[in-house]
Amino acid sequence: MASATSLSFRAGAAGASRVTAPAATRRAARKTRAAPTVRAHGPGGGVHLDPNESIAPSRAPKGVAGAAILDRDDGPERERKNVYVETYGCQMNVNDSEVMLSVLKDRGYDETGDMHDADVILVNTCAIRDKAEAKIWQRLAYFKSLRRKKKKSEKPVVGVLGCMAERLKTQLLEADQLADLVAGPDAYRDLPNLIEAVAGTGEKAMNVQLSVEETYADIIPVRKEGAHAAFVTIMRGCDNACAFCIVPYTRGRERSRDPASIEYEVRLLSEQGVKEVTLLGQNVNSYAYQEGETDFLSMLASGEGAVGDAAAGEGQAGA
Repeated sequence: MASATSLSFRAGAAGASRVTAPAATRRAARKTRAAPTVRAHGPGGGVHLDPNESIAPSRAPKGVAGAAILDRDDGPERERKNVYVETYGCQMNVNDSEVMLSVLKDRGYDETGDMHDADVILVNTCAIRDKAEAKIWQRLAYFKSLRRKKKKSEKPVVGVLGCMAERLKTQLLEADQLADLVAGPDAYRDLPNLIEAVAGTGEKAMNVQLSVEETYADIIPVRKEGAHAAFVTIMRGCDNACAFCIVPYTRGRERSRDPASIEYEVRLLSEQGVKEVTLLGQNVNSYAYQEGETDFLSMLASGEGAVGDAAAGEGQAGA
């Protein structure tokens, strides 16, 4: 797009057929093994809720993106560690990886491009595309065979995140044992705790509870310096429950971000030189903050706020 901070709308990965995980790449790993201890950690407790069940409210903190956070006394400064992240699937997964890197950075983890130098390897997964799942199984088998470059006696913690983790959590942890931890799309705040729970213990940990509130609105994603384009997630989940689509079961119910947090993030990106912002969601047309009190598309059309100004300034807000 030619405009400065022009906006376009794209859904993350809304509808697709549910796929079956390929077995051929995993048969060799299936031998008689003692079942690992699985530690259900965090508010999720490892529970996968049925859409018909009531969902407990998330205890995640709320706030506006970029808001000041009071200093906490976390004790002595810890040695920083390296995390390697691979991302598969839609644009939502790309943005989610940026969110989780922000969470981990605040807890002493720096991103590395060298998997052999990583203390933690995280794979952000897709449960929509069969080809992506097949590739992920192959990569997980490889990651479990790795040893750290500097400390040959140590193996990195391997975590599976996102939609595939939500759908195949038991198989990943207990049957195939290719992952040390699994975390669903709404459990990224709990990642540092999950990593600490399994590091050097031989145990497994998971948090796959889906939330009706979590939007990560107060977390500024870690993006590559000098990027001219960026993704901003404005809503998460889907309520349509189409017969052919697994998204509501892996991403949960619809919830929309506070408009003020969206405006803040877009303003910040503009100040950093970003020229194109793509607004993401499983179903961006369903954006409605506080039961429809704020209709985001109407706000864009009227040119209110920084997001509306950006769209009105160039007259380009694609649907």
